[in-house]
Amino acid sequence: MSGGDLGMWDGHLSALAFHLKAYIFNVEYRLSPEHKHPDALNDCYRATYYIIKLAEKLEIDKNKICISGYGTGGNLAAALSVYLAENEINLNIKALILFSPLINIPFLTKTHN
Repeated sequence: MSGGDLGMWDGHLSALAFHLKAYIFNVEYRLSPEHKHPDALNDCYRATYYIIKLAEKLEIDKNKICISGYGTGGNLAAALSVYLAENEINLNIKALILFSPLINIPFLTKTHN
């Protein structure tokens, strides 16, 4: 998952996949303000769920799946991992990798005041 559009990260993700010898799925999720919460999170969940369910057909080791994201995508990746844990949904995610996630709202912290 990443912020921006799908093409924005093609070069980076292709290089990462090559060096890791891994498959990378870039999920296109619905954007605000046209779509309200939790539409984007639901899109990410559905994509992750189907990738895992189709892993054998796609020749992917479903025990080595990571969730990752950059910027807003990092926020969604973090939110997805929390959603999975809170709802006791075990998709056997190997790792959570966040690049510059937007996971803290500074206006709600004591240090901001």
